[in-house]
Amino acid sequence: MVTVVAGFAVLLICYLVFFSFETLIADLPPLYQRELTVRLSEILTLLDRYGIETGSLSPSSVNLQGFVGFLSSSAISIADLLLYLFFIAVTTIFMLFEAPRMPERVRKVMKNDEAVESFSRMSRFLVNFVIVRTEVNLIHGFLFGTFLWVMGGVHAAVLWGGC
Repeated sequence: MVTVVAGFAVLLICYLVFFSFETLIADLPPLYQRELTVRLSEILTLLDRYGIETGSLSPSSVNLQGFVGFLSSSAISIADLLLYLFFIAVTTIFMLFEAPRMPERVRKVMKNDEAVESFSRMSRFLVNFVIVRTEVNLIHGFLFGTFLWVMGGVHAAVLWGGC
């Protein structure tokens, strides 16, 4: 049951990240191209006022559509990264499930009680550390994403909260 819930949670998070990423990619050129052009023209005007040569740079020379094309072509690399992260998460989850049983298995193999007790303490410490760290990161990501969503105007807030 825990494995099914964990698998469903991972799939839900992957769906939210991909949906947010697609929304960001779709909204990036039209929404931000105008704002980028305005800001670049302000910067170029300021540089001209101080006599700094800008060469052939103009506000319309920077095109976000080309950036989105590059980003879309890099989607396979991003998918590979997400696949690696998924396998790391699954491995970590199974290690956490198996860690409480490890001291007993070590006790069967080793005859030194002091070494077994040290291993047992280390195992408990590691499990507690990973669990607390994971909980803190999940809560932080949820709160950060929620805060960005509530602020409004932040596109793909779930993506930023998930990162």
